Amino acid sequence: MIENKSIKTLKLQNSDLQVDKLQPLLQKNTLYTLYIQNSFISNIQNLLLNNTSISDLNLSYCNLSNINDIINFIQNNNYLYKLNLSFNNYHNIDALCNVLKNNNSIYKINLSNNNIDDINNFSSVFKTNKCLMKLNLSHNNISNVLSFSDKLKNNNTLTKLDLSYNHINYVQPLFDCLKNNNALTKLNLNNNQINIINNINDIFTSNKKLLKLNLLNNNYSFTPLIETLYNNDTLTSLYISYNENNDPADTPQKISKLLELNTSLTKLNIKFNTNNIENFLKFSEGLKTNKTLDKLYLYNDNDTYINYYNNTIMKEYNNISIKQLTDALMLNTSINTLKIKNCLFMNSEINLSCLSNLIKNNTTLTSLNIPSIDKYNYDAFTEALKSNTTLTKL
Repeated sequence: MIENKSIKTLKLQNSDLQVDKLQPLLQKNTLYTLYIQNSFISNIQNLLLNNTSISDLNLSYCNLSNINDIINFIQNNNYLYKLNLSFNNYHNIDALCNVLKNNNSIYKINLSNNNIDDINNFSSVFKTNKCLMKLNLSHNNISNVLSFSDKLKNNNTLTKLDLSYNHINYVQPLFDCLKNNNALTKLNLNNNQINIINNINDIFTSNKKLLKLNLLNNNYSFTPLIETLYNNDTLTSLYISYNENNDPADTPQKISKLLELNTSLTKLNIKFNTNNIENFLKFSEGLKTNKTLDKLYLYNDNDTYINYYNNTIMKEYNNISIKQLTDALMLNTSINTLKIKNCLFMNSEINLSCLSNLIKNNTTLTSLNIPSIDKYNYDAFTEALKSNTTLTKL
């Protein structure tokens, strides 16, 4: 293999690499893609020495801890455009930030699942770098985004930022930067500790670029955001399920109004309790007239709180909820993907009858994800599928 000059892509997994065996191939500068995953590399610095051809480098799951070992390679390689260093033990990435200030090739970096807790030096990267478009810092120990956000507001390059699964509580500087930022289209902040975002209306009035916002699994009371988005014509995807703050009782009504007025959202991921039937009915009303939403994910965590004594009541609530939802979807002409999770009594006779009727008559749904159907209702459900002509994924 060492003499081979035609290999352009090399992917190695679960290996104990001997640098002296592999290095000659890399030094020929004919290799474009190199993936070394879940492997032990005795000397990564020597392995990459003098290589200037690799454009896509993946060193994930290699137990690497010293970022300086690859700095020379990054500095000397003008063709590297994708760098994946995820699932290692990197803590200090200052040296990487320093070299990225003037880098003109790398557009995508994955630093997820490391031990990074300080990203302030990225502020200098955002100030001068003109090519970095996608940055993944998820699954780290980041809590402070103050300096990080300051320079991001004037950055015109970064389009996708993933800070999910960190320990961020104070996120205001990041959202404030969105007022002036003209590049960022996707922001992922799910599974942090966010509980408040001030001036949300001003932020979304000014920002005309953000398309996707993920705030799943925080402590954020999202009602102000919902109200802000009534007239927003930019955001297309919103993920706000599993936020633990108790929202006002009229939140489903506000979501219904959002569905009526908003003209840009195509994907909505939301969770609320269905034991307030009046409010759920209002939510369903909004679905009847919405013309833009094509993906709807509904989560209900009532299962966690149900006990023997209120089973009958909750069964009635869920039966009404499912009927109203399916009735609304019979009239909706845009939703093609529906996911219902943790919905109690999905196997009740009333609920299955409603779902079967929806499957028989709805002509837009192509993907349906619902809790499993028990064996006693399986035949009735499959019978409904015989009449369906649009579902491609179940």
